Amino acid sequence: MTLPTPTTSRPGTYAALRVTRNPEAFQSWWPTLTDTTDITDAIAALHPPRTSDVESSLHWLMITVFQGAQPVSWLDIHGLHPTAQVTHVLLDAEVAHDNDGDCVGVDIVLSLHVTTDDGTVVAATPSAYIQWPATAFALSSTEPHDALAEIIDTALDHINTTIATADRFNTIARALHDTTTKASEPQDDSDDEHEIEHCRGCGRVTRIDDDPVDTDAADGWNGYCGSCADRRETPYSHDDG
Repeated sequence: MTLPTPTTSRPGTYAALRVTRNPEAFQSWWPTLTDTTDITDAIAALHPPRTSDVESSLHWLMITVFQGAQPVSWLDIHGLHPTAQVTHVLLDAEVAHDNDGDCVGVDIVLSLHVTTDDGTVVAATPSAYIQWPATAFALSSTEPHDALAEIIDTALDHINTTIATADRFNTIARALHDTTTKASEPQDDSDDEHEIEHCRGCGRVTRIDDDPVDTDAADGWNGYCGSCADRRETPYSHDDG
């Protein structure tokens, strides 16, 4: 996938934000997995002849990888402020449906939570809709390790395109905040502290000030995100399709 042509930055604009897979960290992470059966089965379902629909296979693959027992530390975030600390980052592939409930593709979603040096927590959830995931995620490798790398890189290409498109619009069309003509307004310290809720299962941030950070968090209940709650209620089986 080709990213939009970079736009020359103006004074007051931000560095380009991009997310990439760190090959070395990914290579080191794979051998730490004690059981790759679920990952291997989900990837196998993406190869013809497919044993289940591609959309569901991608969804469960992302859950298995990013919400499994072994933490993922191989996603690099480029373009953040030097004092910003990434506290949570994961990818998901949410099955997309039309008004009739029919499957019409997937939404690739990046969930990124960052804590600033003053303790403020902010979240971003850029997403990219893919109508034909079987084509977009066509795999050239039969090895699970290499195939997973292909899938992650393809998903990140789509996410980075979404981010770059938004950045391009902001750079070209948005007005700059003029700090030279207005006196600095006093800051309200009451906004500095936020109530953060974490999933009881996977531990990720689900709500900030009682607002869900994404659709999976909104679908949760009893202290769990939607994915963890679903797994507790109905354990997933690959035979279900």
